[in-house]
Amino acid sequence: VLFSLLPETQLERFSEIGQDRNSMQRLVYWEYAINHVIPNNLLTGLGYHNWVSYLNFTHPGGMGPMQMNQEVHNIILQATTDLGIFGLLVFLLLVTYSFVFTSRIRKYAKELDDRFSYYVSLGLECGLVGYLVAGMFVTVLWYPYFWIQVTMISALYNITRKRYLERFPERRRRLRGQQPTQAEAA
Repeated sequence: VLFSLLPETQLERFSEIGQDRNSMQRLVYWEYAINHVIPNNLLTGLGYHNWVSYLNFTHPGGMGPMQMNQEVHNIILQATTDLGIFGLLVFLLLVTYSFVFTSRIRKYAKELDDRFSYYVSLGLECGLVGYLVAGMFVTVLWYPYFWIQVTMISALYNITRKRYLERFPERRRRLRGQQPTQAEAA
C-alpha cells in the first residue's frame, strides 16, 4: 500500500537497485575501502573525515562509473577508514551499550510502572535501529543524531536506574553482583 503512494521516480530507483550508477559507485567505494584502504591503515585509519581527500590524492580523476570521489556511504566502513580498527570497536561498543541500556531502562520502567520512560526508551531504540539501517547506505557517522541519541539513552538510563534503586534499595547490592544483607533482605 505504501509503495503505491511513492512518486514514480522513487519506484524506479527501487526497481534499479544494484544496477544503477549510484549503486555501482557505492560498490566501487566499498571494494576499494575493504581491499586497499583498510588493510593499509588498519590501526589508525585515515583520520577524521579524510576519505574524500585520500581519494582525491590517489584518484585525482575520480573513480567508479561516475568518475567521482565521494564519501564511502557505509557507516561501518566509514568508522574503519576514518578511525581504524580501534575506532570501529569503540563505535560498536557504543552501539551495543545503547541497546543494553534501552533494554535495562524498559526493565526498570516496567517495575516502576513508568510508561513514559518505557516508551521513550523503545522509541530511542527504534531510532537507533533506523539510524544503523540507513547507515549501511549513507555516510552518517559524524552527523550529530547518533551522538545525541547515545547521550539521551545514557541520561534516561541514569535517571531510571536512580529512581529504581530509590524505590527498591534492597536491589542495589544485587545489581552490583553482591548478596543483600539480612537487613535489606527482610
